[in-house]
Amino acid sequence: AIDFILREILVGTVDIGRDSPISMRGSELLRALFTQVCRLRFPQYHTLTKTAKWQDVLLNYRGGLNTRSDAAERQGRKEIVMPKAEMYKTLFGQTSTAAGDSFIKKLGPFVETRQDSKSFSLRLAMHPAEDALIGYLKKHVSQQFVPFDAAVEFLRHQGYIKTETAEIVEILIARECLIRNSMGDIRFIANADIERDRLLKKIDEENRKLCRLEITDVSASISRSTTVTDLQKYLNQQQARLQTVIGKQVKELEDNINCLQDLIGIVDADTIPMEWLNSDLSTHLTSIATKLKSSRESLLRALRKELKSLAKELNSLSDSPDVEWAIVQKDKRAKFSNSLQTLQKRVTEFEERVKSLILWKVLNSQLRSTDTLCAKVSKTEPALKQTLNQLVTEFKEWF
Repeated sequence: AIDFILREILVGTVDIGRDSPISMRGSELLRALFTQVCRLRFPQYHTLTKTAKWQDVLLNYRGGLNTRSDAAERQGRKEIVMPKAEMYKTLFGQTSTAAGDSFIKKLGPFVETRQDSKSFSLRLAMHPAEDALIGYLKKHVSQQFVPFDAAVEFLRHQGYIKTETAEIVEILIARECLIRNSMGDIRFIANADIERDRLLKKIDEENRKLCRLEITDVSASISRSTTVTDLQKYLNQQQARLQTVIGKQVKELEDNINCLQDLIGIVDADTIPMEWLNSDLSTHLTSIATKLKSSRESLLRALRKELKSLAKELNSLSDSPDVEWAIVQKDKRAKFSNSLQTLQKRVTEFEERVKSLILWKVLNSQLRSTDTLCAKVSKTEPALKQTLNQLVTEFKEWF
């Protein structure tokens, strides 16, 4: 019923100022108008989505690019000449000429073929979207990476959706026209040989930094024959390793700060009994409590001093700590580790002494009661007081 109503309401001929007027009805009229408006709005757009499995087709095309060692062939500046059947099989894995012809049609502007009675040639041509994106990236400063989203936004204004842009970027990387860093940002390669030299130099620098941080397994089979794409991937990997090492040291610094804060909390929370019932041992117990209180103040000062030093170190870091900081921090690690172990031992000893002293609260109360009882029976049982005095003397010697 809805379809019938649409066809009855939406009917007519619409002139959008291009070719002949559109004469349709129903939803078909809307689709036709939308298509024409898109062609007017994005005249330079050439869709990549020619089939349901268009991304598989382009993946196969990238595989063909990777079979060519000649940069001119990969970038469509030079024709590839060989028998048609061999061409289709070598580049795209097509086992028959008919399958190869069908595959070529799906690629559209990505390929240009030429055939005569003697030879067959194929050019891995640049898609209009590739040319447009390269033109956009060339405007940026040399060696400056551009966020992938910027490329998406640029091609969006030419009619391409994000998934299409992602495929265009992958193809340009396979052509060695672009490289991508570990953040996913992209940069145009003006000259592959110059770029290769730059990457080899940068890789050497990163490996030297890793060695300075005592990461020695940095050897890899890289040379001038390695592709720019593979060199960039290796550089990304080494940079990621470097950041991981530095990140671990930052994490270790944060963990040490948390550890010191916990130790301060433990020492600060322990309650030292300062009020004691009067007994023959209360003077000694009060003296021990006073010394423990002094020990706590000294221990807290040491902990807070160390905490202040580490917090200052952490606060001085930028968003991206560099390798020089990591090297200095590595040298400080052993010294701080010894200091932390000493402080942890002192805190443990302090805790044990406080717990031991607290146990005497009950014993001192019992001693007071026993002393009072002995005083009451001293006339009939004088030996009890003597035994108690002997016991107190032994306790004092222990203290």
